[in-house]
Amino acid sequence: QQSPNCATRCASMTEEASAAAEEPAAPATEAVEAKPQTLAEDQGLSYAISLAMREQYAEGCSVYVGGLDGEDEMYPEQLYEHFKECGEVKRVCIKIDKFSGERLGHAYVDFADEPQAEIAKALDGSEFLGRTIKVDKKKSMKGKGDENGKGWGMGMG
Repeated sequence: QQSPNCATRCASMTEEASAAAEEPAAPATEAVEAKPQTLAEDQGLSYAISLAMREQYAEGCSVYVGGLDGEDEMYPEQLYEHFKECGEVKRVCIKIDKFSGERLGHAYVDFADEPQAEIAKALDGSEFLGRTIKVDKKKSMKGKGDENGKGWGMGMG
């Protein structure tokens, strides 16, 4: 679902695109001035991107994929290809360490519905890019820590 600000921004972007399509193209020798965006427009776009990245999927529609350790290159598209026969893949998220940028060795694959995720569990033990992967139901984070997701470690700080 889009927020009212996002819907307004999308509508204005559509109108701008339509107007631009109707105008004749500028000759190649002329410099085309970019319309400067205001801070509010930048924030609205950032907010829309943030919402899209945090789209929530039903708990049962996701599977955990382990055994992805290694230094080699790995792309979400490769996991998509491996799991697409199970059903409609909505999102692939390869987890990365935010400090080092290294792959953490696991990923999550989100499907359109729960039966497709159950079918994907049949790929447990299959070979993917020369390694045997572990596929299981994504574990719930409910009941861990406080309502902000903090406090579920035994740290001393």
